[in-house]
Amino acid sequence: MVTLGSDGALAVNQGDTYRKEVYKTKTIDAIGTGDSFIGGFIYRIATDALPPETYSSRVISQ
Repeated sequence: MVTLGSDGALAVNQGDTYRKEVYKTKTIDAIGTGDSFIGGFIYRIATDALPPETYSSRVISQ
């Protein structure tokens, strides 16, 4: 998982690369947003609530 700031995030799973764009919102303070995102993402994977294939419907490389 790599966060890309306002450009979204990339995830790699078993050779497939997934990209997710961000939802456009008004930013008040971006401090800690990447850390919070990664924490939530890891929690969801660790609890089997977010299988990697559901991260994005768009596989950008195989």
